[in-house]
Amino acid sequence: MRFPSGSLAAYPLETYMVVPGERALEVSVCPTGSYAALLSGGHLHFLTCNTDVVVIGSVSICNAMGDKDYATHFLWHPLGEQLVVSTYHGRLLYFNVAIDVHRERCLTQVYRVNSLPIGCAASCVPLTNEVHLEGDAVVSLVSAGHHCFFACTATGLVRVLGWFKKNLLHTYDANFLSGGLHTFSGLDAACREHTSKDLCAGGTPITSIAILDICYSCQLELTGLLLSSGQFLLANSSAGDDFSCDNVVFNGVCVASVGTSRVCINPRHPLAVLATPTGELECKRISDDLSLTAFWIDVKCVTSDEYRGSIRCMVWTDDGEMLCVGYNQSGIMVLHYSGICVYSSHVAEYPRQHGLRPAIGIEGCASLSWCGNQLLIVDPPGLALTVLGFSKVVSSPCAEATAMFTPACTLDGSKLRFIEQQHTDGSLAFSDTVPLNPRYAVENNPITYGAISSDGSVVALAGRNGFLLFDRLARRWRTMRDRKEEREFTCVAQPVWVKDLMVVFPVRLERTHEYELRIYNRVLSKGAMLVRMPLQNKPLRLSECHDEDGDVFVHLFDDSGTLLVWRCVLSSTYPHAKHNLEVSLKLVKRVPLPRMFRNPVNMMAIHPARLSAYRTTSSPCKFRGNRDEALLPYVLFVVSGSNALIALDLNAVMNRVSVRVASEPLVPLTTIFPSGLFHLWVDYTAPLDGAVLLAVSDRGVSILHLSLDTSGGVTSSLCVNEYRVGDSTDPILAPVGLSAYDGCLLTAFADVDASQETLSSVSHFSVRTVVVPSMYNYRVLGEVIALRSKISSSITKGPIGGASVQSVSFLWDDRVLCWIEGMRRNSTLVCNADYLLCTLIDREASSLSDSEDPCSMLRLTLSLLQRYPEYHRIVVNCLRKLELPCCPVVVDNIGSTKKLFVSCLEESRLEEAAHLLHLIMVDDGEGGKNGSLDALRQTLVCATRILMLAVSCKKVQLIYTLLPFMALIFKELLVSDDEERLRALFSDAKGQCALAGLRRSTANLSLLLDTEQDFTTLSSPWSFSYDTSEVGMKEIRSLTTFLVSGDSGLSETLEYVTTDCLRSGRLLTLYEIVRGFSLSPYGMMELKLDEVRDPHCGVSSHGEGSSVRGHFPHLPTHGELFLNLFTGIHEEFSLTRSPRCVGNELRRHRSSVVGAEVATTDFTLWTLAQSILYSTPGLPETLRHLRDHFAMWDECVLAINIILMCFTDVVHQLRRHSELVQALQHLLVDERNCGYKSFIRYCLENVS
Repeated sequence: MRFPSGSLAAYPLETYMVVPGERALEVSVCPTGSYAALLSGGHLHFLTCNTDVVVIGSVSICNAMGDKDYATHFLWHPLGEQLVVSTYHGRLLYFNVAIDVHRERCLTQVYRVNSLPIGCAASCVPLTNEVHLEGDAVVSLVSAGHHCFFACTATGLVRVLGWFKKNLLHTYDANFLSGGLHTFSGLDAACREHTSKDLCAGGTPITSIAILDICYSCQLELTGLLLSSGQFLLANSSAGDDFSCDNVVFNGVCVASVGTSRVCINPRHPLAVLATPTGELECKRISDDLSLTAFWIDVKCVTSDEYRGSIRCMVWTDDGEMLCVGYNQSGIMVLHYSGICVYSSHVAEYPRQHGLRPAIGIEGCASLSWCGNQLLIVDPPGLALTVLGFSKVVSSPCAEATAMFTPACTLDGSKLRFIEQQHTDGSLAFSDTVPLNPRYAVENNPITYGAISSDGSVVALAGRNGFLLFDRLARRWRTMRDRKEEREFTCVAQPVWVKDLMVVFPVRLERTHEYELRIYNRVLSKGAMLVRMPLQNKPLRLSECHDEDGDVFVHLFDDSGTLLVWRCVLSSTYPHAKHNLEVSLKLVKRVPLPRMFRNPVNMMAIHPARLSAYRTTSSPCKFRGNRDEALLPYVLFVVSGSNALIALDLNAVMNRVSVRVASEPLVPLTTIFPSGLFHLWVDYTAPLDGAVLLAVSDRGVSILHLSLDTSGGVTSSLCVNEYRVGDSTDPILAPVGLSAYDGCLLTAFADVDASQETLSSVSHFSVRTVVVPSMYNYRVLGEVIALRSKISSSITKGPIGGASVQSVSFLWDDRVLCWIEGMRRNSTLVCNADYLLCTLIDREASSLSDSEDPCSMLRLTLSLLQRYPEYHRIVVNCLRKLELPCCPVVVDNIGSTKKLFVSCLEESRLEEAAHLLHLIMVDDGEGGKNGSLDALRQTLVCATRILMLAVSCKKVQLIYTLLPFMALIFKELLVSDDEERLRALFSDAKGQCALAGLRRSTANLSLLLDTEQDFTTLSSPWSFSYDTSEVGMKEIRSLTTFLVSGDSGLSETLEYVTTDCLRSGRLLTLYEIVRGFSLSPYGMMELKLDEVRDPHCGVSSHGEGSSVRGHFPHLPTHGELFLNLFTGIHEEFSLTRSPRCVGNELRRHRSSVVGAEVATTDFTLWTLAQSILYSTPGLPETLRHLRDHFAMWDECVLAINIILMCFTDVVHQLRRHSELVQALQHLLVDERNCGYKSFIRYCLENVS
């Protein structure tokens, strides 16, 4: 999987063209990958494309402009030694190419226009031959191997020309295909289906039918021909890959393909993609008998309703993983071979959360070409060359409980990118960038292979020679100490990690071209190479498997179709140590495999201990006797073509002897997944007996549970259970990897950040890969509970209480509890358990049942969740999502709603308790009119209890949510009850205050009520407002008057919170609470100001009562009080203080600072807090409003003026109140305020 990353650069070309008005037509990268060629009307331009585009030079096409003839297309030889150019009048020009980019004197790492004179590369690119096609214009050039190439003409003919003979060899047309010895199965059916008058059965000649397009795959030796009659011919040829010989015979199939205008073949998987003139795509799988079956229809992305336009070109990457589709007017679209779109530039409008933002600067495509991890695009006017960089995803094939980081990263030609959380919106993205080791990157470019350990701590990369490691803990690169050893081998297949201690590389020796298997320690010290094992054939796939006790197997599949299995023996005294490892490999199995396993898409293995039943973490499965005779792993293959998952049982294979019948070995195979599997990971953390695999296929995300069934006797068979995760996969997001560290499946999409001009001639646009977690552990948790429910018949029916919890505690072993603790650490328990509860309830409410009892599973789930603090949040979130008729399904299993409500209050889960008020009102309102009134009274009392705790905990948002709801109930009760009867509901308020540690109020806060005043609303997002859709402000203020002036206990709570907020500097919280209860701010300040200023002063001045220190035993002194006030303002508004002034570093941003008072402030005295303050919209105005609100409190005004750095106001205030100078000097005692030292001293100097 690849995603766009880095910058999208657009290089203008109009100033480079030799002839004014000449436009770029095509671009193609040399097969060697070192440079690219750009074709214009009369010239060939050569340029590098590794990092930045650097122009090498140009070559004039002979006589191309003299007779009004101009170039149209060009094609590289597969070895990159020559190319051919076609012209409008049917000429084909052969050029030899011998450019060495490393020796060109002009190459610099910047973009230059006209960096070399025109024609400077003429000696390196001489014209060798010319062939004329008698005026037949060429519409496309297609490679046909090392000997020939195809030229598709405008008259519907295919010309076969030789690379070495350099002349016209053959001409293919419809008559040629209908005669001779050519056979196409399905041709008669295609004729009858479409009633073609030109295409007849019985071998009659085909007339007036044109060949629209031709494609060829050298690896598969397949030729595809698209006919104008609506047929697509797919055939093998008798010539193989050499069409220069005579009497070429095609044998294949003919399928109906009406409306198809273009076709291309993916030889890796293998697939055929058909495109229509309107831009629709259809992918078909090519079977061994050349029959075509549907693979996917149209792409899996948010598409625009607008007309996409015709497709200009389609190009696969070298590994066949990604397809880029270029549209004439709609830009490009990059697809994974599974049909998932990872990047698109023609999507018009779509929801932001779906991703796939349109690419900036790509409005059309005339030509495109892949250059490793970069995509070169020529726009339709031919005036610009756009370069879009891509990064390859590197992820661990397994998820381990020992993960320290997310085991996934992306790799491009110059850097690694790891996942980190964004500070702006909190999303995850591949934005933690680490540049590659410069020496290794320059000498061994390109970097082709990468592997990351399962704990995510080490990444191994392999390029042209050798390899290097990146240690994420130390944040440093580790290279091989011996440079000679680094240059002696090349990695030829994907490396793998073994127990995160060592990495295995399949390599080719540069001197002898022999193959070896090498194992290196993760610590590249002296003697880091632990094993080198010679191989007879080229390795294609490599995998490993291990158990929980250190038993390791290594598996290798080579190009001869043989599977080699070694047992890896760790001889070290400390198997988990990183140093001084001693490793040996012992070959235990050599298995020849059938032809269907040629070049598999993926290969992994499952250790037999992972498949055993009733295994636990503390006691893993151990084998008795000789380990060489113990059970061997199951090897899983994702075969190419069908993408089926097939398991090979090595225990049933005859030891080291290949038994062949009809040239095919007899091997015991089990089909686990029939077709359409694209991605596969092993989850070693799941607490299920057996192996758990996470699969992404054309059917969505599935969990495959593998276990051994020994019920049949001595021999065991593989048992497979599939559990679907969700209804379907997100049609936008592509899977990245499985992460035990995050507890989820990681998916991603490309996002365009913003545009910026970095050079005068080159426009760059930043592209990042955003990661979106996808939960699946809820399905695993469901299966764990389903298995336990079969042995829970001893559980009595009824509410789940303490006795019931202990009676089922034996069901949960250490593996389950440790796994749940892992979900708690990565904050995924709530979402997984919530989804599981909703699933179980929906199944029961809709009378759906599987083999398990949903009610029993629900009871077990609730009993398990009661162990954890997240229990209330999970259950209440589930109740919120359910309809009222479904709520009793949960309530009946937890006792009652009131019991859950009390439990929420005891655990200080106020938000959850507030959501239960609606259920309390419904549960108690089933007794007619009186029952409804009793329910309303009980709900009001419960809401008041929450309100008191919300005020005590300073939860302002909850206060503003509760008061409108309570006002609506209060309004209904006033219709039948008077206020005196309602006050009787709060008769136990005095006892509640005593339990809360609050003293009875000695002040009458009702005198501070100001229900007529309209309070100023602060700037968002610091301001809160009431929901007045069902109740008005008049009713809310009537409720607050009743609560504050009554015996509800709210007065005591408000006094406590007011004093605490003033002392701690939580001015915004205090303002919002006072505004919410319609209290007079000036009256509140007069009531509490003396108490706040003088800690030894009680409230006797306002009434009888104990000293304030009775409720604040650690009251600060006067200087400490001002310091707490200053600190509290910073913390409440998240203003980070810096130990020094940072104004000089931020000088360039001064133009963005607004505010009249800032103009009188010395910008160089700013700290980081001022930078955050004045760059946050609305925050300066909020502080100024609070300053005016607490104007009678001189200390508060001074603190806010210092934070705003209003020099004039600070100086005037110090001159009026000289006693504040001492408090100001005390402010510098705290080291966190050292950044204000310069500003305060500057103010004090001007006071005197």
